[in-house]
Amino acid sequence: MFKRKVEPLIDDFFKIYRYIDKIDKGFYSTVYTVQHVISNDKYALKLLSESHYDSSCLNNNSKQDDIKYHWFKEYEIVQKLNHPNIIKIDQIFKVRWNNMIKNCLLLEYVPGKTLQKYILAHGPIVNLDEFNKIIKQLLSALNYIFNQGIVHRDIKSENIMYHDGLIKLIDFGLANYYRTPPSSEYKPIDLSKKAGTVLYMAPELIFSLIFDLQQLPKCDIWSLGVVSYYIISGKLPFVAPTLLEFKNVIMTGIYTPIENIDKSIEYLISKCLVINAVDRFDIDQLLMIYMQKNQ
Repeated sequence: MFKRKVEPLIDDFFKIYRYIDKIDKGFYSTVYTVQHVISNDKYALKLLSESHYDSSCLNNNSKQDDIKYHWFKEYEIVQKLNHPNIIKIDQIFKVRWNNMIKNCLLLEYVPGKTLQKYILAHGPIVNLDEFNKIIKQLLSALNYIFNQGIVHRDIKSENIMYHDGLIKLIDFGLANYYRTPPSSEYKPIDLSKKAGTVLYMAPELIFSLIFDLQQLPKCDIWSLGVVSYYIISGKLPFVAPTLLEFKNVIMTGIYTPIENIDKSIEYLISKCLVINAVDRFDIDQLLMIYMQKNQ
């Protein structure tokens, strides 16, 4: 794991910040809204979930190190990023929470809802200008992280915040460097291990067909195609009741066309959801062709 100094314990955190509410709970963490008592600025407080760092790993140093590594890695990666469509991170520390010492990240507070919650509440985003604005921001964010040698590895509607036409890419817990990392403290990505959310996961990840780290940005591109399909239709392109059936479905590459959508959207989705990653558009092709079509 990272050979870095231990994150500080802030004993008086809740004298500096007041608890507002719980935002969301995921597999790895729970996120809360807190507010600075003097400035009234809001932040997102992300706590490592007990379910992912519980008594089962207290006597397992390898598991402890792996969990801490991913936690620190998210901080180390995001704090280097500076893009209007990517969440910002403030600091990493520990707090006393319900009589326990908890690992925390303090992040930028992003108003609004995730794209998933927005679409569940309001229906698909069928307005062409609104759709294009979202996709252009996502392409800009992906282009930025790819140029930093980073892949997100969990692009999905739940990891995109949406408010007043603006998006923020969040949750870099699975992000990593696909090019040479900035230091030897970063473990190489283990291509034998799957990472991400299956319904958004590229076929080459599901079937362990990646043999070169340079292929990984194409996996994020596939996920972008799934997100695009979901935004415009409110449905996912590939679904099945079991993982085995899902594998059979996804390898056909056949999804139900969305009726009455603009040809530019149909084109974008078709170039992202290509089974063979070699033939799938890369970020430069999407920027060049899609953004020219929608200027």
